[in-house]
Amino acid sequence: MRVFYTLIILILIIAIVGCGNTSTRRDLSTWYKESGIRLASVSAPCVIKLSNGSYRAFYVSGGNIVSAISSDEGITFTAEAVTKLAPLSSSTTEVVITNPWLVRLSESSQTWRMYYEGLSTTESNPIHRIFCAISYDEGNTAFNRETTSITPEVIADNNNIGSPFVIKLPDTRYRMYYASQGFMVKSATSESLNGQTFAKENSAILGSSYDDAALAQSVIRLASGNYKMFYATDWNVHTGGPTKIMSATSSNGTSFTKDGNILIDLGLTVDTKFVTRPSVIQLSVSNNNYRMFYAGTTDGTTYNLFSATKEATGI
Repeated sequence: MRVFYTLIILILIIAIVGCGNTSTRRDLSTWYKESGIRLASVSAPCVIKLSNGSYRAFYVSGGNIVSAISSDEGITFTAEAVTKLAPLSSSTTEVVITNPWLVRLSESSQTWRMYYEGLSTTESNPIHRIFCAISYDEGNTAFNRETTSITPEVIADNNNIGSPFVIKLPDTRYRMYYASQGFMVKSATSESLNGQTFAKENSAILGSSYDDAALAQSVIRLASGNYKMFYATDWNVHTGGPTKIMSATSSNGTSFTKDGNILIDLGLTVDTKFVTRPSVIQLSVSNNNYRMFYAGTTDGTTYNLFSATKEATGI
């Protein structure tokens, strides 16, 4: 009998220790949270893979869009000194800049375009617009603003569009996925092939209210030709932010079906309040391994960059 009780106690101890480990499965399906913080005190981060195999994270710090570099597939980052883009304090459209995302314009070049969100004021009820800037050296130096913007509709978007994510389509057009009203994903396509002039495509891809929120989205095109969207959701009405990262799949890039499984849930120690802004990068084509970078916070104010991996079976 004593041996039986000893075994029960050991099982309970193992279960408790396992629940406290941030790399355990929990509700993550086959995504595994990696221990540690990739970058501390970042706002609105995104991560891209450069032509030399290193990773560059772009994020907002001190009101500017800045960057950090990694040579070990995003495990450790070193902040870079050059400011990539600064707000325009004297303007009426970019007093605040945030939510950068980048797309390579040509696989054979180092030209990247940054899409980002600009706010008209630091006061209440600002107008949110989408702008772009360009770099010819993969973001080593500052970006140059381009003369285009996407303006929200007063009724359809409630003067609020942002979190732009742009993907290059097989026919060389560009499709932008953006957040409208802070809780739904819409899309627009650049028919001019330059990725600057976009025509809105539909009313909503995902999300219809804060109860069914979809925001901070990113999209990748799989080898099968399907599209996978990663987005933040499960809005906490009491604390005002998303608490899960989930995914949806599409065969055409405009009609998505939710996959239903939770990829990233709140943690037990570090990302305990909100999780958002997923960036997914394929680590190895041969092994079909992926790393997801995402922002998490314990207080709703200071965000850190975290990561999770998924192996072998794809996404």
